[in-house]
Amino acid sequence: MAFCQLLPDRLRLDSLAKVRECVIITAEGQSFVKEPTNRNDHPQINVYFKAIGYKTPEKLPWNNKAWCAAFVSY
Repeated sequence: MAFCQLLPDRLRLDSLAKVRECVIITAEGQSFVKEPTNRNDHPQINVYFKAIGYKTPEKLPWNNKAWCAAFVSY
């Protein structure tokens, strides 16, 4: 489940502006994610995959881990 969907009800995203703001804040908050060896190996990448339904993303081969798509869906 994506981050913006996990917000408490009191912070309901009932307008497009609020959704947009949540998405931008979330994306900016992930700017620390870098690939140290250029092999999709930052631990946060597995968090993105788990958020979209992969149970064991750490078992995916590094060259089959299109984490940019997982991040967009996060």
